[in-house]
Amino acid sequence: MKKENAKKEKKEVQEKNKNIILAIKYTIPVIVALLIFVGFKIVRSNYRMTVIDLSKYQSVVSSEKQSMVSVTETDCDTCNKTEQLLIKMLQGSNIKTYEIVLDNLYEGELEELMNTLEETKDGITAPTLLIVKDGGLVSKFEGPFDEDLIISYLQDNGLVKKINTGSEENE
Repeated sequence: MKKENAKKEKKEVQEKNKNIILAIKYTIPVIVALLIFVGFKIVRSNYRMTVIDLSKYQSVVSSEKQSMVSVTETDCDTCNKTEQLLIKMLQGSNIKTYEIVLDNLYEGELEELMNTLEETKDGITAPTLLIVKDGGLVSKFEGPFDEDLIISYLQDNGLVKKINTGSEENE
């Protein structure tokens, strides 16, 4: 009887081990696939423009750190295309970009926004890219927006490195 119980227990242990191995065999690939999928999602969605209000805009402008601000409007096809182009171009970059939506400002805030910088006192159009630092405007870019022009703009402002093709003359 003891031999039968021992055989039965051994068989049960073997069956449990077999089930554990099968579970591991099928779950590990699924977990790895999910981790890869999530990893790609994180990398792809890593770049986002942070929508800010007037108070945060003024804080960004006065910061010692150089920042890029995209000025947009809600029902603006050019603004939407520019945003999508920026998101596509800046994937995986460390360039922090803020977005201020003119339509989201309350009465009087638009004037306060324009008065934040000397260069925008006479008005600001959407879409516009501003690079700001230390309470001042470093650079301003008003369309047209295409990939080459934005890359040049980012390079000219030191946000991305220029690639030396060797065809440029050294002065």
